[in-house]
Amino acid sequence: MEVRELQGKTIEELFALSEELELNNNKHSGRDDVLRAIMSHVAKTNELHFSAGVLELLTEKIRDSRDRGDLASEQVAALQELIDVVKTRLSKME
Repeated sequence: MEVRELQGKTIEELFALSEELELNNNKHSGRDDVLRAIMSHVAKTNELHFSAGVLELLTEKIRDSRDRGDLASEQVAALQELIDVVKTRLSKME
């Protein structure tokens, strides 16, 4: 199961998957909380491939933080550069 595959699911699909996995998620939990719980559970069973998907999620969260004004442009650029380096190294490992 790929992280990108999980990210593309609706909240309803994530709740259904959560129930299949017998996770105890409150129906009032946010999408990110349910996604994290599923990712954590699946990672423990060694069926989740994190590499690119996590980096994409991180990039998205960095942009959100920038848009809210939580990060300066210089910080965003430095973080994105680091993510790009990690992506390059991961692609060489695959």
